[in-house]
Amino acid sequence: MIKTIIGYLPSIVIPTIISLITTVIYGNYMEPENYGEYNIFLTTVSIVNTLLFSFMSSSVLRFYNSFENNNQQFKVVSTYVLTTLGLLLILNVFIFPFKGFEGVFLVCCIGFIGIINLFTNILRASENIKWFNIIKSLIPLCTLFIVLYYVFYGTLNTKNAILSMYIPMGFLSFIMALVFLKQGLIRFNSEAYEKKIFKDSIKYGMPLAFSGLLYLVLSSSNRYLISYFLGNTQVGIYSFAYRIAELSLVNVTMIIILATHTQLVKEYDQFGKQRAEKLLNKYLSLHFIIIIPVVILMTFYVDEFMNVIFPVYSEGAIIVKFTIIGTMFFTISAYTDKAFQLTKNTRVILKVLLICGLLNILLNLILIPKIGIEGAIIATIFTYVVYVWLSVKLSEKYIKIVFPFKTIFYLLVVNILISLLIFVIDKNLLINNIGRSILGIIIYIILYSLSIYFLYKNKRI
Repeated sequence: MIKTIIGYLPSIVIPTIISLITTVIYGNYMEPENYGEYNIFLTTVSIVNTLLFSFMSSSVLRFYNSFENNNQQFKVVSTYVLTTLGLLLILNVFIFPFKGFEGVFLVCCIGFIGIINLFTNILRASENIKWFNIIKSLIPLCTLFIVLYYVFYGTLNTKNAILSMYIPMGFLSFIMALVFLKQGLIRFNSEAYEKKIFKDSIKYGMPLAFSGLLYLVLSSSNRYLISYFLGNTQVGIYSFAYRIAELSLVNVTMIIILATHTQLVKEYDQFGKQRAEKLLNKYLSLHFIIIIPVVILMTFYVDEFMNVIFPVYSEGAIIVKFTIIGTMFFTISAYTDKAFQLTKNTRVILKVLLICGLLNILLNLILIPKIGIEGAIIATIFTYVVYVWLSVKLSEKYIKIVFPFKTIFYLLVVNILISLLIFVIDKNLLINNIGRSILGIIIYIILYSLSIYFLYKNKRI
């Protein structure tokens, strides 16, 4: 398990580091209003991509293995590629009369993210970890270089930030398409396209696509409402704060999820529900071991880092703290959803998300006009809690998810004791605030690592 997770580390760690650097640049060279407009565009692209194309990128993870066993994986890849190209053509036909070349640009961005997600998931499904890591790292690296070019030789505005995001995706999608063509994974003959694959993918993937859309409603719809009630400047501050929380928690979770999904599918298909259930619960325990200290460290030190690194967005520090709580529950849903994905009951996810999505919109409509951004945060936290509770209750019919309460108890005790010790040390250190924060984080990580080793050796976790 640990070896597989370590194998996927570069695909998360490198992009996270680069994204942090890019975020620092955005925080110092983009006005909150421009950053808000940039996030609105990204959210719009994500919504359309999720609705039209994500059913294929999610389905390839579930179906690729069964076709690979018969050496017919080219049918899966070719069917999805041809479907993607057809949908992009139809989308262009519909949007061009209304938006012209601006619409074509939007469709290109949607296509680039849709194709790159499909191709990288093919690499995941085939367990080609090396090239998965390379592609996932190259995209943000190229984005960083383009952003730096605009910083030094132009202006970092909304349009240029958008170009820096999608140009690398388009270029690498083209290169990967050529490689897959050469390998015979993409074919354009009569046997390449299989209607059954498309129908099965619709049945399995469309509920996930609508679920993904509702995930976006949960996490992003409040940005449109903030823009409507409070303006794009407040969207920029909220989006920036959410991005910090996302980088710290969602990316940590993705390290485990990337490594576990293929293993869980194989475990379920080959050995049955009980083995997959046991493995899933083991991964959930690992999740809490990693995520709890991250939440505490972010809560402790986000003020100092925001003041020093992102002074323009420093007022968003309090938003980060509360957003981290909501994001923590969001990360748990990545495991509870596996019960429905493994058993191909993805419509249940859709039902849960539909309830929570409507609840989130209703709460945002009530709270944002009354208490501002804080209302969006409260709505998000409450909705995520409801989502996790509902998904756990409904998953009992398919796979029983057992929360490791004993492990969580020991972890909380350890983290509280270390936090108290760090608090005392911070008060007695005669160095500047950022220096105290860095030293405090280092001491915390060392003490926590030793404590986890002790608890593991004594079979407490």
